[in-house]
Amino acid sequence: MADRVLMIIVGVVLIAASALARGISYGMAPHREKPTYPITHAVRIVLLSIGLLSCASGLVGLLRR
Repeated sequence: MADRVLMIIVGVVLIAASALARGISYGMAPHREKPTYPITHAVRIVLLSIGLLSCASGLVGLLRR
């Protein structure tokens, strides 16, 4: 049961990230010098769809039990 709840939590976090994220920073430079690239519309759609899929599979697992 814990894995199904974890799937729902991960899905909610991904959905929130798709709505609230501003950018992705790459590299290992000091924090002030890290380049930040804005999140594109396609990345937001991917995060949202994976989040919805994760939530749906967690809910289906809970309901089947």
